Amino acid sequence: VPGVSRVAVLWQPGGLGERTEKDMLKAADVAARMLGVRLQFVEARGPDEALTLARSGTAAIENQRFGDALKAFTRAAALQPRDASHCFGAGVAAFMLGQNDVARARFECALALKPGHLQAAVWLGDLHYRAGRLGEAIAIYETATQYSPGATELRAQVALWRQELELQSRFHEVRTDHFTVLFEAADDEPLARAAGARL
Repeated sequence: VPGVSRVAVLWQPGGLGERTEKDMLKAADVAARMLGVRLQFVEARGPDEALTLARSGTAAIENQRFGDALKAFTRAAALQPRDASHCFGAGVAAFMLGQNDVARARFECALALKPGHLQAAVWLGDLHYRAGRLGEAIAIYETATQYSPGATELRAQVALWRQELELQSRFHEVRTDHFTVLFEAADDEPLARAAGARL
């Protein structure tokens, strides 16, 4: 084509043997140089790749290979960014790896895409609770009950957490990296900080 200076080459990774694939890509590059055009190689992805990645991520979680699961679900989410289940899977894997900030972001992503995603709400609420963010945990669960009116166990958990929140409201708190120390009298704050530092 006269005037063409750049050409895209689409190929499907793994569609051919590794040696054949390398030979074809090299031949395309040589031909482009002879024609005086620049090539841009672009991977052609099949529509089932995200599903395959999600299945491998699920299998990796079941086999406690959480790093592999996180990679698989992250790649699936990149291919299908509107699928809440990929965000949720990545969140579970990140949580199991102790990457709580990543897990929180992934669960929030799942809920943004699908507000009624009950499992994502439960995991996110529990993550907030474990981090001492009781108010946020309650809010997540209460929102989830609006989408799942039959989830009586969520309502029961919210009732327990509300009692805990009421009890906590009578106390002051000092947070450390791993613990929250509650104390009743404001005069006890230095002692509470010292106790938290020793834990």
